[in-house]
Amino acid sequence: MPGSCASSGSPRWLPPWASSWGLFWQPLGIAAAVGFAITMAGAIGFHAKAGDYADPKTRGGAMAPFVLVLLAVAAAVTLAAAM
Repeated sequence: MPGSCASSGSPRWLPPWASSWGLFWQPLGIAAAVGFAITMAGAIGFHAKAGDYADPKTRGGAMAPFVLVLLAVAAAVTLAAAM
């Protein structure tokens, strides 16, 4: 996929496999997990502002950020405990 790096928002000079560097250098993995959790917390805020949690039809899709926040926090704690 020729434009995959550009479409994902990562710089062109960064190789596509660079996203796995956090697996080998734990401080980078912890920072990535915390940053992702903050991003998902923002998504939860926007979903709440839009009223997605009050409407039963849209509540299912709006619950994904909650699950992803829990996953990111678990990853950050696991990486921190392994240091």
